[in-house]
Amino acid sequence: MAALHESTDFPGKAALPKRWQGDVYRYCTFADLELEGQAFEGLLDACVLSHCTWYWGLFNGTRFIEVEFRNCVFRGTAFAACIFVTCRFVNCRFIKDRMDSPCRFDDCAWHACEQLGCEGLPHTDAAALAAPR
Repeated sequence: MAALHESTDFPGKAALPKRWQGDVYRYCTFADLELEGQAFEGLLDACVLSHCTWYWGLFNGTRFIEVEFRNCVFRGTAFAACIFVTCRFVNCRFIKDRMDSPCRFDDCAWHACEQLGCEGLPHTDAAALAAPR
């Protein structure tokens, strides 16, 4: 059963709760996470991710609602059937992994999102993102 985490700071991988991958996070801050091969299938609502690095990550059916991504790097990460609502991407990089595989966004929905200074969002998905206000 998914747990609810509210108004909590997670300043690194060691601060994450056990079995965190399917939980619900509201008003939480994640900083300086360095994750490899981790999946996340939960919900992030009004959270901030800053200076996080995700290598070979998998976001499967994840719901991102009013999430701000700041200076994050995703390498070879797959986003499948995710929904992004009013999210903001600032200086984020979506780049290839060491096997030359790019990040993937399969069957994702984008609603009222914006980006500023980002690299590597696929053209079809980047076009769906609004220009910064």
